[in-house]
Amino acid sequence: VSSGGAILHTLSGSLDVFGSNFTSSVAGASGGTICSSGAAPVRISNVQISNSTAIASSGGACYATESIEAIGLTVSNSTASSDGGALWGGRYLVVLESKFSSCATGKSGGAIFAKLNATLSKVQFYNSYAKFSGGDIWAGLYCSAQRISSRMGIASFTGGSIHLDWMGDIQDAVFEGSRAFDPAVKDYMELCGGGAIYTDW
Repeated sequence: VSSGGAILHTLSGSLDVFGSNFTSSVAGASGGTICSSGAAPVRISNVQISNSTAIASSGGACYATESIEAIGLTVSNSTASSDGGALWGGRYLVVLESKFSSCATGKSGGAIFAKLNATLSKVQFYNSYAKFSGGDIWAGLYCSAQRISSRMGIASFTGGSIHLDWMGDIQDAVFEGSRAFDPAVKDYMELCGGGAIYTDW
């Protein structure tokens, strides 16, 4: 399967995924479990995704060129070779009351990559890894995160937990064991920074 290991959505309308479990989905390109190239949001509610892989692109669990709205989402052991170990959203991402564990990416956004905007509330991250930036979250324009918790968020260069490429509002957050450094890149230590949060603005 090239994109969308379980679901590939190419229509203009929204995609709603409710009360479902997905295990061991694999996509050769984007969206290990879900891929949407439509112009409307992907809406996810009370869904569990485990062992999901995007082999040659982004969004280990879900990739959406438009937006992702998720509540009650649990993602574990999700990986992508490019950005967004679990989620990749093009315009905006809204993630509420969700959990991400052992998500990793070969570039940025170990769990979540928001090309533009991200809004998160009551979200837990555990053991996320990004080879470049944003062990848990990478946001390109603006990120609002309230009551999030991060344990062992690691990025090789910037933002062990969160990398803000522009601006953000982080409130009531807990960070434990976040790190923006990988011994494998010790020759580039001057590029590393922001053990928990890094902003370019």
